[in-house]
Amino acid sequence: KMSSLSISAAWDESKVILAREGKLLATVALALIVFPQTVFAVIGAPIGPDASGISVITYFVVIILGCAAQIALNRLAVGPAVTVGSAITTGFRRVGSVAIVGFLVAFGVVFVAILLLFILGALHLITVPTPGQTPPASVLLLLMVLIIPVFATFQLVFPVAAVETGNPL
Repeated sequence: KMSSLSISAAWDESKVILAREGKLLATVALALIVFPQTVFAVIGAPIGPDASGISVITYFVVIILGCAAQIALNRLAVGPAVTVGSAITTGFRRVGSVAIVGFLVAFGVVFVAILLLFILGALHLITVPTPGQTPPASVLLLLMVLIIPVFATFQLVFPVAAVETGNPL
């Protein structure tokens, strides 16, 4: 039998986790999210062809650290209790799997979007904009229909990566 979902029960569980692991979560967040983001803000985002090499490298390092931190924070929150070092190790070990899942999801979305554009375009239900032209509302709606569920689903990748040990497929 599946238990019923309750926002208040989820909130109560979150408060217990935060009370139990709050200092550990804050330490991991400061080390792997706040500090790299601060360094990135000082160096600047890589923009255009004139981007400095250090900003591009920093950008990718911050992304990797952020993904590892998300996995580590989820690992600390899910339980059973682990050390910060173990959670961070799990985070870095699972970053590759998260990257593969992200690539596969992005590839799938692009494939479905192109397929839908061809089909809907052939049926004259949607018009594909030319370069420089503002996209019609139908194209924007199609993108929203594809992207919003993918974004919501991808949010589950980090908790799953924190507790599972299998391959990303």
